[in-house]
Order: sequence, then structure tokens, then C-alpha cells
Amino acid sequence: MVVGNGLIANQFSPYKNSGVLIFASGVSNSNEENIKQFLREEDLLRKNLSLNKGKLFVYFSSCDVENPKLQNKAYYKHKIKMEKVVADLSSTYFIVRLPQVVGINGNPNTLVNYIVDKIKSNSSFYIFSQTKKNIIDIKDVFTMVDYCINNPEYLNKTCNIVNTNYISIIELVKIIENFLGKKAIFNTKDIDITYKYSLECSKYISKQLKLNFDDANYFFNLLRKYF
Repeated sequence: MVVGNGLIANQFSPYKNSGVLIFASGVSNSNEENIKQFLREEDLLRKNLSLNKGKLFVYFSSCDVENPKLQNKAYYKHKIKMEKVVADLSSTYFIVRLPQVVGINGNPNTLVNYIVDKIKSNSSFYIFSQTKKNIIDIKDVFTMVDYCINNPEYLNKTCNIVNTNYISIIELVKIIENFLGKKAIFNTKDIDITYKYSLECSKYISKQLKLNFDDANYFFNLLRKYF
């Protein structure tokens, strides 16, 4: 069963008629502050937990819930609360914490979509030149989560499903300029707000699955695929 209709829900469509519940209908904008949006997700989450007690419950959260610079934001407080609801009310669950995910019709609020839109519209923007980001293909997310669902050792656990490599924002801009064939109009601030996620879980899984995170062209191929 799949709850939701966005990027993650669509990618996990193979689970529509399974004994696993993929809950992918949460608040997607990390800058959201409207409590009604948080309550909508919580109500839907509790309803599905109540109606599907016999199913493995997969919930998608954010790696940044552990980022000390972001923990006070309403969105991340909400995500932590929802993780606890899932752990408390489900006998069998898997909580997935994600970085920035890229795919067709992805979240318009992500850094990648922001940069693409700015370059396409010839609009100026600021970037933090020393900051690096963790960006992953939605197809790799599916492959790794599918692996966890089918391996009991990950049940009732929380795992960062991330790229094992990071990319600087300045390099990301250069790649996007390359495939769009347009120069970006931006100013830089010499600031580093990189937050490194725990990679232990993803390093092991990606090794088992022989994923190509170490490919020098991973980010270029990812962006070319979807943009």
C-alpha cells in the first residue's frame, strides 16, 4: 500500500498491493510553519497506523532532524514527533531519513530546483561557496529502501538513506550551467554550513547493491537525467 502521490510515492508504486505500507504523504517544504499542515500529516499518519496494524510501516523523514543548526525549525521538530508516533504505534516499522532527493517532478523547494529555476529565468542568487550538500537519485533511494524492507535486520530501525559522497554548491551550479547551456548570475558568501550525516548504513547497503555513488559523473548524470 502506498499513501501519497508525489515523487516518493510514485517511485514506490510497486508496493501498492503489498503487505508493506509506504507512507509518503508528509509535509514536503522544510520552511513550512503552518501548524495545520503538520496536523494534517499527523492525522493521516495516525489513521493509517490504526488501520494497518499488521503491515510493515515505512515512514520518510529527514536527515536534518539531527542538524543542530536546524533542530529548532518547526518542520524538523514535527518530523521528530512523527518518527516517535510511528515507533510507538507500529509493531513493525522502518524509518527512512533522506537528504535532498532528485527525480521527475521532484520537490520544487529543493536546492537543485531552486538553482535550475534561477538560471533558466536569468535571476541572480546567493550561494555559500564552501558548503557541500548531499543529493541522491530517487531511483537509488528506492533500491536501498527496498533492500532494507527485505532484510529483517533493518526492521524497527531508523536509517539514513543517503549518497555516500557530497557535492559543493559551487560545483553543483557549474554542472547545471553546463547542461542548461546558460551562465548563472550569482554572488558568493564564503560560508560553510555543511552538515555531515552518518553514512554507516548507506555505505554498507550501497556496497551490497554495487551502487555508483563513487562515479565521478554521478551528479552530472543525475541532473541530466531529470532536467
